[in-house]
Amino acid sequence: MLYFDTNIFVYAADTKSPYQSITKNLIKYCVQQSVPIQTSTETIQEIVHLGKYSKTLNNALIVARETMTIVEQLLAVNKEVIQRYLRLVAKYPRLESRDLIHLASCVEFHVPLLVTYDKKLKHCTEVKVSTPEEFLNSKP
Repeated sequence: MLYFDTNIFVYAADTKSPYQSITKNLIKYCVQQSVPIQTSTETIQEIVHLGKYSKTLNNALIVARETMTIVEQLLAVNKEVIQRYLRLVAKYPRLESRDLIHLASCVEFHVPLLVTYDKKLKHCTEVKVSTPEEFLNSKP
């Protein structure tokens, strides 16, 4: 079971991203191998926020809808996740707030691996953090 950070879905949809090919390959591999992909409601919010900010809302809505078809379960940012998030903010005050929501979601829903390009999350000890390349290179 994997948790995909927002950047995985965004890069996979961005034809100008240097990460498009690898993130598309990652998603394709997981779908073909029936590896359960999870993400949280925060991911959908971030995709839409980015689309509104960059004035590409229509594309962002498409990416958000596609994301919801790819993930096995869309994890709720509920009270327990927020309580965990608040503890993580105190532990990692220099990390981005949205990244800590993702980390809290992984911990609360017992998802052992977070796949992301956010290098700062690599220093967190709560779950294993991997880039798409690292995950694909370690697959059996």
